[in-house]
Amino acid sequence: MLFWIVLAPFMIPMQLALVPQFVTLAWLGWVGSLKAVIIPGAANAFGIFWMRQYAQGAIADELIQASRGDGAGFFRQWWTVGLPVLRPGLASRGSSPSSTSGTTTCGR
Repeated sequence: MLFWIVLAPFMIPMQLALVPQFVTLAWLGWVGSLKAVIIPGAANAFGIFWMRQYAQGAIADELIQASRGDGAGFFRQWWTVGLPVLRPGLASRGSSPSSTSGTTTCGR
């Protein structure tokens, strides 16, 4: 069910979210800054879906079980196992939002 809730924004045209997104960015004081391009682009539905798919293929269950056997808690597993394995995917996702925002949103 949660997966479908994440995928539901794909069915909404980006032009409908343009004004509310601008109002939110203006309220945060991010208009005209690089944060206004990177953060909304990285935290959109496609970014969540793509990173979920990447994490399922990249993080082996054996790595998690081994760290759990060593006594690592959830956050220690994330910091020492998950984050280093996901670093290439995070770098790729962090560099791609700039190509899907700005004038592409308005169709120019």
